[in-house]
Amino acid sequence: MKVQLEVFLTSVHLRILSFSTSPTGERTWSFPPEQRELALESMLEFCREPSLMSDLYTNYDCDINCTNLFETICCTLARVASPGDPSEEKAMEEGKDESDEGDLKPRLNILNRLALEGVLAVIEAIAARCRASKRFSPGGNVIPDDISDPTLPSPPDSGNSAFLGNTICLGGSESTTDDTDNLNGSTSAEYDLCSVPLTRSDKVTQRVMPPERCDSDAMSESENMEWLSRARHQTSLALRQRKIRKKRLAKAVAEFNERKKDKEWIKACEAIGMLPSPATPSSIAQFLYGSCTKLDLTKVGIYLSKGPSDKYPFNKEVLDSFASLFDFTGMTFSEALRSFLTRFRLPGEAQCIDRLMEAFANRLYEVQLAANNADENDRSVKNSMLDPPRPDDEESERSIRSGSQKMDPPAATDEERDLTFPFKSSDAAFILSFSTIMLNTDLRKSTEWSCHSILAFALTPIDFVDNPNMKDEKRMTLEQFLRNNRGINEGTDLPAEFLTDLYYEIRNKEIKMKQQDGGGGVDAIIDGFASRDVATPFFTPSHHIIIQAGVAERDMFVAISEDAIKAMATVFIESWDDVLVTKALDGMRDAAFISSFFGLNECFDTILELLLSFGLDYVGSISTLMHEPITVNPLANYPSGASELEAELASRNIPPLPESFLASLHLAVNSDANSLAGSAAHRGMLSLQGSLMLSKQHLCNVNEAWPSLLEVMFSLRDIDALPPRLSELDDFADSKGVALPPTPFSARSKHRFEEHIRPDLRVGDEPKSGGFFSFFGSGESPRQSNIDNSQARYPLSETLQRVAEDAQLDQIIMKTDDSAMAKRFLVAMLSAVFPVGVGVDGLVDDPTFEHNSVFVLELAARLLISNRKHSAVLYPLFLAKFQQIMSCNGGSDPPIGLRFPYLMERIVVTILRSAIHLFDVQEPLLREQLNRSLTLIVNLPNSFTRQIGSRIGVGGAIILRGCFYLFDDFSQDDWSNIKVLLDLAAQDKPGRGFVFDGISSVIDSIEYATPCDQPEEALQMHGEEDSSSLQISQHGVEVMASLLLKFLNGGYENDLTFKVPSMKYIKKIYSFSRHFAGREIPTEGDGVETGTQLHDTEFETMVNAIYNDACLSNDVHTAKRGFESLQGVIVATDVATIPTAKWLAFLNMVVASPPSVSMQEARISYLALIGRLFLTLMPNLSDQRQNWTELEDFVIQVSSLVSENLNFGRASPLFETTVQTMTNVVNVMSMSGFHKGEGASFCTWVADTLFVELEKVGAGGGASLSSRP
Repeated sequence: MKVQLEVFLTSVHLRILSFSTSPTGERTWSFPPEQRELALESMLEFCREPSLMSDLYTNYDCDINCTNLFETICCTLARVASPGDPSEEKAMEEGKDESDEGDLKPRLNILNRLALEGVLAVIEAIAARCRASKRFSPGGNVIPDDISDPTLPSPPDSGNSAFLGNTICLGGSESTTDDTDNLNGSTSAEYDLCSVPLTRSDKVTQRVMPPERCDSDAMSESENMEWLSRARHQTSLALRQRKIRKKRLAKAVAEFNERKKDKEWIKACEAIGMLPSPATPSSIAQFLYGSCTKLDLTKVGIYLSKGPSDKYPFNKEVLDSFASLFDFTGMTFSEALRSFLTRFRLPGEAQCIDRLMEAFANRLYEVQLAANNADENDRSVKNSMLDPPRPDDEESERSIRSGSQKMDPPAATDEERDLTFPFKSSDAAFILSFSTIMLNTDLRKSTEWSCHSILAFALTPIDFVDNPNMKDEKRMTLEQFLRNNRGINEGTDLPAEFLTDLYYEIRNKEIKMKQQDGGGGVDAIIDGFASRDVATPFFTPSHHIIIQAGVAERDMFVAISEDAIKAMATVFIESWDDVLVTKALDGMRDAAFISSFFGLNECFDTILELLLSFGLDYVGSISTLMHEPITVNPLANYPSGASELEAELASRNIPPLPESFLASLHLAVNSDANSLAGSAAHRGMLSLQGSLMLSKQHLCNVNEAWPSLLEVMFSLRDIDALPPRLSELDDFADSKGVALPPTPFSARSKHRFEEHIRPDLRVGDEPKSGGFFSFFGSGESPRQSNIDNSQARYPLSETLQRVAEDAQLDQIIMKTDDSAMAKRFLVAMLSAVFPVGVGVDGLVDDPTFEHNSVFVLELAARLLISNRKHSAVLYPLFLAKFQQIMSCNGGSDPPIGLRFPYLMERIVVTILRSAIHLFDVQEPLLREQLNRSLTLIVNLPNSFTRQIGSRIGVGGAIILRGCFYLFDDFSQDDWSNIKVLLDLAAQDKPGRGFVFDGISSVIDSIEYATPCDQPEEALQMHGEEDSSSLQISQHGVEVMASLLLKFLNGGYENDLTFKVPSMKYIKKIYSFSRHFAGREIPTEGDGVETGTQLHDTEFETMVNAIYNDACLSNDVHTAKRGFESLQGVIVATDVATIPTAKWLAFLNMVVASPPSVSMQEARISYLALIGRLFLTLMPNLSDQRQNWTELEDFVIQVSSLVSENLNFGRASPLFETTVQTMTNVVNVMSMSGFHKGEGASFCTWVADTLFVELEKVGAGGGASLSSRP
């Protein structure tokens, strides 16, 4: 029944549904609509049987000798489902509900509906098997892709034992080929045609032999299912190999038929694995011999007969190999000739025919010799070639029964004739072959030919047409045939009986060439089907359980997906039937689910892009509606209790939203209404919901559809239909959490976009017709009104927001363990920021470009930050995009991104946010890329950076505060970039405060001890190696000291606002430098250097600024703070690191400009500084005799100042403090261990001088000079 079913479906159903399409797109049908409807109803019943459709695929599409029946049926239904010319089917009343009389759109009639129902049934059945898979069962295991054990136990009463016990040949017979009807129109070219080598090893069979059949109770139902699933999976793999071979062969046949040059098709066949590389004569001969079913037989004959042999030796070898594949053993001469001529068509040139007949004669003579040498009981050589069986005489019998042919005496039977050929040489066979063809011609033509007129024969067409009116006396008689063949067998005659049998065989049955054009009527078609060697069929029993999806279902879907998706999409957009629109949408959802299940990302993207495009059109219509005037107040003439949405739609003559759709959003549902009513009018809303849900559920399958998804998100954001958490941009805030005010760039970009998207309607302007209203099926636009709806919140916009929230679009920016997927998403996003290859001028003219680019950049930044573990892979994509936009084209040209200042501002914010979140990632390459990004900011023009200084300041301060402890002495680039960045931000007044706050917070958080007179004890107390405290590197100390100096000196626009507070932090930061004294600090090379204090130039600038600007201030508090800071700097500084000349200059400055004695608090602090200078500097400076003169002047002036303090009055705090300070200095300098160098005598003189001043007022009792040596 396998062949009969194929004939039934192909020659009846599919033939009735066939049509031709004109260049204008009009269809021409061969059968009337009534017959097509009957055929479609029958086909629909087939499609509604999932097992039957699966069996059709298994038994036909995977059989190399059968047509792709399943694929052909489904693709035919898909093409019929699409509406054709609007004028067709006018007589069919069923189609009138789809369109009005004057509508020029294609209509959907009953035929389109039936065809679509069939396609949907197949898609639904495959989806149901996918949903039944264990991949979607809690705790279930996925069936493996490969099963190594070919033998599986047979379940009881499974109904599959017979089928599984049969041999499954992976390649079929090599001499047969497939039906290539659907080669070019099938999407199943997705198969890898080179994945399986086509060698003899492919004929190894796989058997699933059930051992002992056990009782039905021996296996549980779950075990039965497991066995069946595994067995079916293995069988599917074997069938898939057969299908792949079928596709390969079809591709090779197409290449042979279409290519004009021999080298081209040979190379193509080598590429797909049908021929070895390089191709050999024998491999080409086997291909031509075994693929003759669909090969162009004329081209085969031309290729085989190409000569002469000395010019085309390769073709000569192919011809000899081709002839050697025929085994004529057991055949008569006419049968051998017929068999040979079925593989090609004789060309028209005499030389070509001569070469072909010579090859035939040589092979025939070889077979004769082999037969003569064989044993008498085994004269037949086993047929190792894949030649078709001996032709029968059914055609002749039909001709005789019809009376169109006269029956001549039959030839001898097999029992009566000697099947051994009587030739003495191959030349005899060569001549007789020509004579036989001439006989065949003469018996059917009125023209008489001489048997030796080879040239005349060559010019004769081979497809002869019998002339029944031809008189018998004009036909060649037996006597003439015998006479023409005298002496051809090496000078002797061939046996008369042999020639007589040959004559009647040709007379009773004409030699005909095989039909290639499908002609010959139904009988010829049936004969063609019946002559093939097809595999044993198997059809699933009706009681069979539901099967899970596997390899077969995937290949079934791939084969029909392109046509099916096109048909469903066409019906979805063209139909105005609510039920049909909903079914088409469900079908596309099922197809997307199947694509995701099998990992067919390209197909999934196609469906998603279609649905997104429909949704995008709908959102555009909503945008138009928001600015169209309404007729009246929506709620004025609408029943009480109506929602604002219902009233709004009614006022604009738009059908309500489907209740089923509202129910999915958990909105109020009217249970009495038709749940699908309004689906056609709001198909865009349904499509948008479906596409967003598919994106949410199968995000990993989204690839090429990303741009479309982003376009939808842009459109939703334009009409305020995105959730706020997704549409709002993240920005910096001040220390109180208040967001920074928008920059002028932001305001201009927003204003430009709003002017574009929301233009004001002038009074008296008539709204445009069509557009939105035609999308809903109404060509009428509402009347003009005076109602102000510029500030209205439109219900449809709110509904779209509910759709976006339900789809959880923010989940697109998610944390994922799949770095490849995250990278794919990011590439799509960044491609929309600044498209490569698009002219800048065109982007400047687009008012939406900057608006959308800023939004997608925000999404990309969220994706990056939420996937920190993949940041080393993702951030290079950002850096490349930033360099494209922020770098100069060359010379003095500004960066192209400055033409989009708001986009540049957001890029700067993104770079800062990335550094804040990713500097602590332990990836050296990532740290380097972040520094390169910060360098891009620093290189921007000052005119631009001053406008965004507050954001640079906040970002830089956060980076400093959050990451300073990560920057060690190997991280000089980090500190250099931070310094330049903060300095850049401080150039702008709003950013200056943020920079200072960042520096101060860092210094306050560091827990190094302030050095004292016993540094070793201090280090032990605070624990030098305490890892729990935050630490800063030597380079960090230098950077922050440098920045604080500029704040102290008014280096930023002479702004002294931070002068006083900076002193406190200068003192502390200099104390940190003491921490590094004597330590080994890594350099940029391989060596190390000893830790030092700050540079002498910075020291000089520092102390001069503190003394002149703070210590000499008229404000007592400022002066006191200055002296304290200056004393801390002196303590923290190693005397040896500052040149002596600068120390002496500093002493002269201090003693030359003391604070007034009337400012006692400042004078007291000044005196404390003097005491610190004596104890800190004198031991080092006095060792050099050349310094004594200047030091003597300093001591004398200090003595004068001490005397002035002591004479101010004993009751004053100044007197008491002076006595205490000088007494301490005299006592310390008089100690025996204070100084033992060359300057010891000078220090003694200093102590004596100060002691004298104390004695003058009777205050020297506390001082002791007895301890001196």
